[in-house]
Amino acid sequence: SGNVSIKVVMPDGAPSLSMAKLLAEKPQFEGYDVSYEIVNGVDPLNAAILNGTADIALLPTILAAKHYNSGIDIKIVGANVFGVLYLIGKTDIADMQALKGKLVGNLGPGGTPDFMFKYLAGAGNFQVSDTRIEGKIALKYAAEANTLIGYVASGAIDYALLGEPQVSAALSKNSEFKVVMDLQEEWGGSYPQVSTIVKTDTLSNHSAFVTSFLSKVSESADWVADNPESAQTALTAAGSSLKNISAAVIDRSNIDFIPVGEIKDDINAFLQMHLNFAAASVGGKLPGDGIYNI
Repeated sequence: SGNVSIKVVMPDGAPSLSMAKLLAEKPQFEGYDVSYEIVNGVDPLNAAILNGTADIALLPTILAAKHYNSGIDIKIVGANVFGVLYLIGKTDIADMQALKGKLVGNLGPGGTPDFMFKYLAGAGNFQVSDTRIEGKIALKYAAEANTLIGYVASGAIDYALLGEPQVSAALSKNSEFKVVMDLQEEWGGSYPQVSTIVKTDTLSNHSAFVTSFLSKVSESADWVADNPESAQTALTAAGSSLKNISAAVIDRSNIDFIPVGEIKDDINAFLQMHLNFAAASVGGKLPGDGIYNI
């Protein structure tokens, strides 16, 4: 066709949900053939960035920083998902300090859920343990959300920190479960958990395309809130494993699109929090302004 091929890669979950309108309508861009791939987990996502098959990708903001710091020539053009972390359990909790003496399950260690929880709990208030500890928030890790959900159901742990859409999956499995804390509120609002990156040469050579593409991404963020059923149909057709997409799931996924010029300081603050806990999580340092397409 002589058209330029553009590959867009995104992980399954809130990032793919944020792109539902594009997956549903496959808007045409003159001179370009755009294909979309939903990948399961971080390994195929990393591979697509490292081997250059992704011209555009949605990915955890900390991974964007890590890849940039390792010498991958990409730029952040905006942020798409503004925090999906919630504490679920069977009994309400007043605040973070009320978790002392409780056993809290977390995914991890070493990712945004882990660092965000530790940051909000406050230094010295938590300890990794399989048993409850008086005066401390005991943290027990599991690799899978379903494992944590099972622990809460059985009473092996008191609460679990989960990301949407696993939160809604947990609530649908057990009528005793409820959301007892919104970590976005605890942070003081939203935070740029997922960003969109574009290869620097794609930006340089196809800037008009990127601009019109991002306007469609922005439209999708607004559209998905009102169209859970259409979003479900589009995601399933595109290979997503997400089920039971509802208005509540979408609401708790905090989907938006904010161009990088308006969100740079928020991204830096978010990366700084990770840097303080584990420098390696963002590639050893703050990436600096070179990562931002401004």
